[in-house]
Amino acid sequence: MSDKYSGLEAALRSARMTFVSEANAGDRTGTEIIACEDLLPAWTKAGPKGDGSHEVGEACTHDGQSWRCCQAHNTNNNPDIEPGKSPAQWVPYHTTDPKKAKPFIQPTMAEDSYQKGEVCIRTDGKVYRSIMETANAYSPEAYPQGWEVVEVEDGGAA
Repeated sequence: MSDKYSGLEAALRSARMTFVSEANAGDRTGTEIIACEDLLPAWTKAGPKGDGSHEVGEACTHDGQSWRCCQAHNTNNNPDIEPGKSPAQWVPYHTTDPKKAKPFIQPTMAEDSYQKGEVCIRTDGKVYRSIMETANAYSPEAYPQGWEVVEVEDGGAA
């Protein structure tokens, strides 16, 4: 491989490490994390250290969604814990960017509720923005007055 590409690979590794470090420290918003989620590591049972441990703040992707660890745990001791199946340990990131809207995930606590301005996409293909002043733990169907349909810039509702 040429030196030109080696330098680019080193720059990409450095950018990835910086971004992941900032995400894990809580220095990035959900919108920023979802916009750059390709830089996040994929979740594994082994965890970042390879010993099954997952620390609070750890950011990763799993099944097309970006997640944050909200309770430290070890998958060697608790093999059934994984993002999307263990809401006490993992919460999804949400975005305010309609073009990057993720499928609605039913919140189970205040920490994963939708905040005002955050968006989701529903099974009807539409993007919805939370308009509640407080944390929104309801789906657009369950509490329609807490949501508005968002027109996506490419010409229609998503």
